[in-house]
Amino acid sequence: MNRILTLLAVFVLTGISPVSAMNIYDDPRILLSYMDRSLAPEQDILRVTANVTPDNHLVFQVKTRGEQSGGENSDHFLLRITNGKPYVLLVPIDKEKGDKVYMYEDILESENNILSETAVMPNTFKASNLQAEFSARHIRNGVEFSIPLDVINFGNNFGYDAYTVQASIQPHSLEIDEIYDQARKGSGEVKQYAAITLLNKLCATRKQ
Repeated sequence: MNRILTLLAVFVLTGISPVSAMNIYDDPRILLSYMDRSLAPEQDILRVTANVTPDNHLVFQVKTRGEQSGGENSDHFLLRITNGKPYVLLVPIDKEKGDKVYMYEDILESENNILSETAVMPNTFKASNLQAEFSARHIRNGVEFSIPLDVINFGNNFGYDAYTVQASIQPHSLEIDEIYDQARKGSGEVKQYAAITLLNKLCATRKQ
């Protein structure tokens, strides 16, 4: 009872209703992650948000507890999306190494691929043949990935997750040496949404 009263007091003081606080974890526009003080600040993902820009790009913003500059390592941000088939986008965590995006295809080919927290991310990915204007830019404590809407298959479901990893980039493949953090870690099954439903929600948010 005391715990319930404490939570209600927090909701009242912060102006957040209990229902809104609960539903935010089911909102396809935002993915909240747990803080992990055992990780370096630039490896600790705090949240991932999705948005649609006026020039028709789907943008994923990955925010971490801190940032890295001038490091001598192979740490990367990794965005994994599923839309008929799984893809990964990769960019260095160290902003001094530039904003070049590397794109690879997951080895899973199922049209209805559902990722769970117990599913092990493959160690190896192959270079993708998909030609599109993918881009990324470093922001304060994180990165933004940009994907053109015209490459989204609206007949399939859409899901996404973000990671911080140590990776080895080869000419035609990607090797994941270590996973530091996963945005959905501990959140159970990765949610899949109808792509058109996600787009409608994002566009509605943009008009507000």
